[in-house]
Amino acid sequence: RQVLAEADGQASLSCSRNLKLLLAEDNCLNAKTISAILKKFGHKVELVQNGQQVVDFLERFGFDAILMDISMPIMDGYETVQLIRQAEASTGQHIPVIALTAHALQGDRERILNSGFDGYVAKPVNMQLLAAELRRLV
Repeated sequence: RQVLAEADGQASLSCSRNLKLLLAEDNCLNAKTISAILKKFGHKVELVQNGQQVVDFLERFGFDAILMDISMPIMDGYETVQLIRQAEASTGQHIPVIALTAHALQGDRERILNSGFDGYVAKPVNMQLLAAELRRLV
């Protein structure tokens, strides 16, 4: 399955500063491709394959944002974002979480954003749209 949509104007993929990102993606090809492009533009990217690993990494490391697939093994994106938001309620902190998902039917975006995600990018991932979401949220 194709992970990236074609992107014109590569310069627009960068943000105003280099970010430390946590990428949760269980498809190895998608993870490597998205990670490589983000790193090319100066961002530091940590890869995990499921929601439980997201929670574990957040307890040990700080990130500017999380890019997370919805459909993952062990713990899906919905359950993971709920755990993140519950933890934030006691700390007063907030980390932007962007859904990277093949869920692109009418109503999916609203349902995903209403479940606790801050941003939404449909697959195949258009890197310009992803960069725009990062700039908007971070």
